[in-house]
Amino acid sequence: MKKRSTLEWVLIGLLAVMLLAAGAGIAYLLQQYNTPATTPEPVVIPTLDATSEALYTLVATETNPTPTPRKTRTTLPSPTSFSVDLTSSATETTALPSHFVFGRPFKDENPFWPLTELRYGSGTNFSSRSGIHTGLDYLKDFGAPVYAIGDGEVIWVGFGIESNLGADNAYGWAVTIKHDVPVYDLTTYSIYAHLNLSSVEIGDRVSEGDQVGEVGLTGNTSTPHLHLEIRLGNVTEFVSRNPELYIRPLPEHGVLVARLLNTDGSNLYGQELQLEHLDTHQTWTVSSYARGPITTDAIYNENLVIGDLPVGQYAIVVYYGGAQLHHSVFIRSGEITFFTLRGYAGYQDGLPTD
Repeated sequence: MKKRSTLEWVLIGLLAVMLLAAGAGIAYLLQQYNTPATTPEPVVIPTLDATSEALYTLVATETNPTPTPRKTRTTLPSPTSFSVDLTSSATETTALPSHFVFGRPFKDENPFWPLTELRYGSGTNFSSRSGIHTGLDYLKDFGAPVYAIGDGEVIWVGFGIESNLGADNAYGWAVTIKHDVPVYDLTTYSIYAHLNLSSVEIGDRVSEGDQVGEVGLTGNTSTPHLHLEIRLGNVTEFVSRNPELYIRPLPEHGVLVARLLNTDGSNLYGQELQLEHLDTHQTWTVSSYARGPITTDAIYNENLVIGDLPVGQYAIVVYYGGAQLHHSVFIRSGEITFFTLRGYAGYQDGLPTD
């Protein structure tokens, strides 16, 4: 028998390797052919639009009105993390009535954004027997001058707001002004509390911008600040109104006013709302009024107000039950932007038509 050369053995080896590879390929194809096909789980991405027509299919019905909350988020989502139609969602505010009949109690050009517990309508007991905060607290340095927000007559100077309640009363040393300009045909009053001293006397006539006192620590307070109230009709605490509805915002700033409701139309008490300016990414967190005796505006019937917001487009997030309810509004200079949230039914811009 003829002895095979080295080259022949090499060729035989290569042929054997090729046959083995072909056999493995055929076996793999037969296995795939006999294996049932599988379909990946669909990924459901909810559409988030400004009118909230179908915010989340998981909460489209009221069969579970209080679903298990998702993990709480402490910051607003990035503007790129959800889709908002910024052109169609801009709120038309030109027809909304402005209440800005008063000036500002300080002459600096700093915006005022109080802490949640210092806002009007918060559930504190700083200044009211009702347990509801009936004014705004402006944190200022001790001795900072305080100015009248409008023309009128000084009707009270002393401990209390209309009669002498003693040095340990909640308001401390205060000044009360009866203003010349009525609102809703009701006499308007402004109260300046926790003063260190006053620079006016009962019976004095003052004009907007006249100094009435200095920031102090009198009354129920541990930090120098001005407690400012606006009341309509008389000076009892149950006729107070939110000062941010009546004090003119800074130039190139506006005011956001809202009604936050459950789906059934009942009030959402103490509901947190997060707000983000889409250009600067500055954020605010505010809460709706707490449960208690409080007087809302006759037109807006609001339960949330935040003033001194820079002009621009804003993203809004409200965590309601198990849903994140997104919206977008536009703040215009010197104007009020208003919307209503009705739980899972979504948002409505402008005043209700019914």
